[in-house]
Amino acid sequence: MVDWIKEHINPDPYEFLIPFRDRIRPRIKAIYKRRIFPLLPSQLRRFSAGERGQAENSFTWDFMEMAIESSLIERGMEPGLYSRLLPPYEAGRYPCGWEGSYPEGRVIVY
Repeated sequence: MVDWIKEHINPDPYEFLIPFRDRIRPRIKAIYKRRIFPLLPSQLRRFSAGERGQAENSFTWDFMEMAIESSLIERGMEPGLYSRLLPPYEAGRYPCGWEGSYPEGRVIVY
């Protein structure tokens, strides 16, 4: 992926991705707290503060990377891992692993 970005996006991919992540992270965290956390199974909502923080970071990272990948797909990149995570999330499930060797295999969902 990084090679594709280097070839097709100027400036350096990290000059593009880091500010982009920094810009969208607060928005995604707000969406998580307002719209996703209330929908989580009660077992997850009862986690300790540290465990809830880990879950929030995991969700935030996934959604942030889905947004980045989506914007790169619009510029001609092939869909990747994060495109495969959206359907489970849309179905109210939690993607929590991978079975097999990527890109073969499948997402494991909770």
